[in-house]
Amino acid sequence: MGIVLGPSCFGLISNNVPILQSLSSIGVIVLLFLSGMEIDFSLFKPKSKNPTELQQKTNAKASKYSPVRLAIYGYISIIILSFLLGGLTVVTGLFSDIWLASILFMTVSLGVVIAALKERNTLGTAFGQTILLISALGEIVPILGLTIYASIFGTDSKSLWLTLIIFAVAALLLINFRNFFHNLEEVNKSTTQIDIRLAFFIIALLSIIAVSVGSEAVLGAFVGGMVYKLLQPSESTKDKLDSIGYGFFIPIFFIMSGVGLDLKKILADPKALVLIPVILASYLLAKSMLYPIFRLRFNKRNSLAGTALPMATITMVLAILSVANNMKVITSQQSGAFLLAAIITCIVGPLIFNQLFTPDADIYQNIKVHIFGVNIMTVPVAQQLQKSWYDVNIYTDNQKNYEAFNSETNVTFLKSLDSKYLIQ
Repeated sequence: MGIVLGPSCFGLISNNVPILQSLSSIGVIVLLFLSGMEIDFSLFKPKSKNPTELQQKTNAKASKYSPVRLAIYGYISIIILSFLLGGLTVVTGLFSDIWLASILFMTVSLGVVIAALKERNTLGTAFGQTILLISALGEIVPILGLTIYASIFGTDSKSLWLTLIIFAVAALLLINFRNFFHNLEEVNKSTTQIDIRLAFFIIALLSIIAVSVGSEAVLGAFVGGMVYKLLQPSESTKDKLDSIGYGFFIPIFFIMSGVGLDLKKILADPKALVLIPVILASYLLAKSMLYPIFRLRFNKRNSLAGTALPMATITMVLAILSVANNMKVITSQQSGAFLLAAIITCIVGPLIFNQLFTPDADIYQNIKVHIFGVNIMTVPVAQQLQKSWYDVNIYTDNQKNYEAFNSETNVTFLKSLDSKYLIQ
């Protein structure tokens, strides 16, 4: 839309309108806040040191390559390849900043990944969790990298250690508001909308602090999103924030990004024309080593699908380019080339994923369901579950029920249904 309305086509919108620039700046901050809210912190939880006997049995059957382990291996490979490809762009003379190029190449669009995984109902599987964690790192690491980059190369940068103030304030917010949503259940929110007010208070506070310490507002917003997620807001609150963000502020940011993309100048610049396919290839190649890592646990087709999906990147690219443009460390043609290539990845990545992904047993491993007690209620439930990815076993200690229903489903006769007997 922005490309069509901007100077590339009809020229109806200028990139110099103050109110649109202000709304666009708010849009990128809200976008990073909502991106921070998409981080699934349960993925980072270590295994219990004192697991129950049932958990011990489950862990014994699990693959030694857990989603966390695969994701860490995978993202380390992305970082290494990103720096190699960034160095290659500098050596060839296509781009002069290895640090900025590397940060851009290691980004992943978490929102695009979540949407694709939800569509294929794989979000809760080990496969989906691996991709999700890689994508989460693909937003966390670049935003931290951008902060370091801006602190070192920014014209008004301050000491890098001052950035720790952002995290200190975030920790204080988390402590002070840890029971906020629990107490909110007792408040009539129909007119106060206090949960939404808290969200924008956190956005404003951490963004202002980030700018004050010489960092970028996007870092404060992203950290604010993570804090708000840890406060465990309700689904209705998340929906309202999505409506405000994606319904108003964020579209303005996307439109203004398109307005700033002058295709006529980019296409008239031979160096930019060469840069676009090089950057696109770099976005894709930076994630190429994910394939052998996925192969440690998944089949070939799904490993290729899992490699393709994290290639999609747009959210962090827009945020990083916005900061880079403000720092004046990148030309408009170079910025446009990075953005155009990122847009293409958002088409190519999910398309390849959907073409290659197959719902095999290595993805949807049969979920074991144990039903205790056989009667006219439990048997139909077991029969329905068996039609999906469920391995259902029904247990009874009643001989008559066993004889009556054993022919209809998988019924196991036990001497007793006592818990101590079952654990043994």
